Amino acid sequence: ALRDGRDEAERMRRSFAERREAGLAILRDIPGIRVADPDGAFYFYVSYDPGTAEPAQELAMRLLEDHGVAVVPGTAFDPVHGHHSFRISYACDVQDLRDGIARIGEALSSSPAQP
Repeated sequence: ALRDGRDEAERMRRSFAERREAGLAILRDIPGIRVADPDGAFYFYVSYDPGTAEPAQELAMRLLEDHGVAVVPGTAFDPVHGHHSFRISYACDVQDLRDGIARIGEALSSSPAQP
């Protein structure tokens, strides 16, 4: 029983590492955003310049309503400085993660804040 538990934990660790690396690679290819390496959690914290997209609260609503992607606005974590950031969970299937981040990239490239 103990060995099976360790094997399962290792399988989960590898799965999260795969999702983390896949998500980081895609996010880092999206112009106008910055993403910190996750440190012990299964979330990406993404920041962007004001000219890249609307404030986080409005962007989160547009992503959900128009692109079917849920993110948490940065203001939920930092009401003062989180207006141009959001958090994404990578506790999902790796293909769903890839698809969702691709939709975020599409949304940012067609953002109302873009000139």
